[in-house]
Amino acid sequence: MSESKTKKEPVQTPELDMEVYHEKIYHGKKLMKIVGIRKNQVELEGDWMPLEGTFRLRKICEQKNENGVCPNHNLYCAYPNCEPYI
Repeated sequence: MSESKTKKEPVQTPELDMEVYHEKIYHGKKLMKIVGIRKNQVELEGDWMPLEGTFRLRKICEQKNENGVCPNHNLYCAYPNCEPYI
């Protein structure tokens, strides 16, 4: 079984309780929850960090073609939400 592919998406509009990664915390490898928000900062479980560097990972659906259309929907995934955040 192959590992699923992911893409990194920067957080533009943070929300409380959103689960994110930050490039400056464990090199972006630890999932953390946003517990506070300021203009250009987010509080990640007690540490205030700049919004820049905050990102989420999204699963990439390998069934979609180059136009973003899934020819196999309802067979292999939860189309249209087949690229959820992880």
